[in-house]
Amino acid sequence: MSNHKGIALGPMQREALATLLRGESIHRFEYGLRGRAKTYSISYTRSFDAFITRLRASGVKVGQELGPRGGGGSSTYHIIKEA
Repeated sequence: MSNHKGIALGPMQREALATLLRGESIHRFEYGLRGRAKTYSISYTRSFDAFITRLRASGVKVGQELGPRGGGGSSTYHIIKEA
């Protein structure tokens, strides 16, 4: 995954990719939106889904842990490292 050009488009996706590459987990972009940003939650959802799709298409294994109530909206995602 040394060449990640084209996977992360825009500042939120670049920050999410950097976080994942550090070995940390991320939440979906729409998680915890406040104020006017909530109005655009569908855009955040589409952006996150496209980001994860491109990441997986590049060969990166991405794990998902469902939220505390079993829902996808509060899921966390992390990179699964090969043993």
